[in-house]
Amino acid sequence: SRADLAGGTGLTRATVTRLVAELIELGLVREGEVSSSRRVGRPGTPLDIDGRHVLAIGLEVNVDYIAILVRDLGGREVHRDECTFDSVSTGPEGSVRAAIDLCHRAIRRVRKHRHDRQPVIVGVAAAIAGLVDRRDGLVIEAPNLEWRDYSFGAALRDGLGLNGAPVRVGN
Repeated sequence: SRADLAGGTGLTRATVTRLVAELIELGLVREGEVSSSRRVGRPGTPLDIDGRHVLAIGLEVNVDYIAILVRDLGGREVHRDECTFDSVSTGPEGSVRAAIDLCHRAIRRVRKHRHDRQPVIVGVAAAIAGLVDRRDGLVIEAPNLEWRDYSFGAALRDGLGLNGAPVRVGN
């Protein structure tokens, strides 16, 4: 509740009320149901994390499929999808381009399906089985995918319009 936040943070109730109002307006917090338990004084309205439009995206690039999982700020799963992917028949360069294209299309689908507010993507993480330099998203070697020395993170970031949200690639 607002009173709990004021007590826990040392901020004044007026400050907490103003900040909570801003968070509610941004869709990051919502008011919950007032408890019917009998306590002394007026019951406080509980606050819950909302943020259904604030999204984190996880991708898994595998030899024969690419999976996507999207969670919102409250940790709720809002989207899960898997598409077939052929990493071998098109050769390394073709399969990297195909993987990037499939990932971009999946992320665009996620953006389209959110209608209550404009979605905000706060980060994208891609898992690739292989040796990856996590600092810059470079796939040093992914033997199953037949990829070597490819900057997957930069290619994934290009064209997404993430406004500075991080893109991470790891094993």
